[in-house]
Amino acid sequence: MVKKTVFSKLFRESPFVSVQRHMEFGRDAVGQLSSLLKASYIADWVLVENIYDAISEIENHADELKREIRISLPRGLFLPVYRTDLLELIQLQDQIPNKTKDAAGLILGRKIVFPENIQEQIVEFAQVSQEGVLSVLKVTGQLDDLIRSGFSNREVHVIEDLVNEVSVIEHRADEQQILLRSQLHKLEPSNNPLDMMFCYNIIELIANISDVSQKVSHRVLCMVAR
Repeated sequence: MVKKTVFSKLFRESPFVSVQRHMEFGRDAVGQLSSLLKASYIADWVLVENIYDAISEIENHADELKREIRISLPRGLFLPVYRTDLLELIQLQDQIPNKTKDAAGLILGRKIVFPENIQEQIVEFAQVSQEGVLSVLKVTGQLDDLIRSGFSNREVHVIEDLVNEVSVIEHRADEQQILLRSQLHKLEPSNNPLDMMFCYNIIELIANISDVSQKVSHRVLCMVAR
């Protein structure tokens, strides 16, 4: 007798349960980033490595769920949205834990410590990215309500409002990124040039998390508007 997977049960209940769970992995990964940054500031590389390992494990779980979704979502299953849209949404969401792991890996691998006078701003920057992911989680959390309501205008408007909220957060992240780049540029002469290059890369990866969050929210809106 073939053992049924948890994922097949989820799809029997709702195709969006797995979407939400996958997004939760992104939330869990990004939620570790501030702690990792703070650990790097005090050069506690054992703690940094432990946090990186936790992020890596979350990213692995997200990959496993992504694979199960591809396998377990039958082509003939009637869905209220296009199957390809659902799979593309998962693929896009998957970038969140991936980019978080990449940023954490650079910090650990290069033992990067941001210059002291911008350390607090970097943590705040990471927290804004986390805030964006939390807002996207609210967007995907509305999908079941939308389906149950028969795509009512009220539920669509709720999603539109939440998508706008994500866009506002992404704009804040953009502004912070510009400021951080400017501050980092001024600090280049007094810091290791190679370390500065990796600092720019880490800032870019954290900014990408916010960009992906906005793309996910817009993809959901396009998906339900078809």
